[in-house]
Amino acid sequence: MSGAAPRIRVFDGGEYEEGGDATFTIWADYADKLTWMVEDRGSGSTSFYTLKEFAEESGFTYTETHQKMPSGIYKATVTFHNVTTTRVYRISVGYEMSNGRGTTEFNPENVLPFTLKEIKPEITKELETVSCIDGETLTYCFKALNMPDAEWRFEKLDEDGIAFAYGIDEMQEFFPESVFTAAFETDSTTGESTATLVIENARYEMLDYTLYVYASSSSGIYLTGYAQMNVIPVKDFEITDCQDSYSKVTVCCPEEGNYTLYIAGYDQYGRFESVHIAPMHFTRGKADYDTEKEVSGYADVKVMLWDDGMEPLCGVYQEN
Repeated sequence: MSGAAPRIRVFDGGEYEEGGDATFTIWADYADKLTWMVEDRGSGSTSFYTLKEFAEESGFTYTETHQKMPSGIYKATVTFHNVTTTRVYRISVGYEMSNGRGTTEFNPENVLPFTLKEIKPEITKELETVSCIDGETLTYCFKALNMPDAEWRFEKLDEDGIAFAYGIDEMQEFFPESVFTAAFETDSTTGESTATLVIENARYEMLDYTLYVYASSSSGIYLTGYAQMNVIPVKDFEITDCQDSYSKVTVCCPEEGNYTLYIAGYDQYGRFESVHIAPMHFTRGKADYDTEKEVSGYADVKVMLWDDGMEPLCGVYQEN
């Protein structure tokens, strides 16, 4: 093989992160000298540059190393610094090699392009399907590494089965009684990012929607989770809780309207002592309401909900 021209063993590299470095490496036999070449495929023509010419034309900086190993294998590397996607999407790197017995000329068919490294978010907490009663709050949470940002999208099928996607602002318009709040934060110590979506006063019509979360990274946007929106409709009137000396009540209401709440106090013998009458407007769903009255000091308290015709709408709420 004393008269052999240089021969490539391995030629690889070119992968980079946005704003980072891209390294190309060659291992070859019988090479004494290697010259890097850059191919720039323009819209109407293709240009070829040496490293120095390319640096002058593009403003890129680079470093290169050349090493002849004891085994005779020749290794050459070139590293381009601060590589940006907008500049290198059409650029490839090749080479020309020679020794005292021959030359391997530059071949535009044997080049490697700059390739943006795909850095997918690494999920640490999956998005889960949660549920609530109509009028309550839905809270969704998703966590990942390598996630500088996240986006929430909602999808609904029309009558023909065609899917339409909507953003948070559009959903806020569709459901003006609800409140959509998205938050995003990154732990500076662990690098883990948390994306949270809170929907207050969720409506059971949201059952028609599927929620998707998209995580962004330096190499693109990735669908990383989805959940069916599960809002359970309120079917019957019910008083589910009373707090702060009956100044706050939690009511399930299947139909929005004006109703009357009665809070009656009784002594230890069950004799009626007083009553607080609170005309109230309830929205559809489950919600907390202010009765504008603290009721305390009685042996027993009963809370009743009636309609305008003085008909009870649900059973009596009684803590004792």
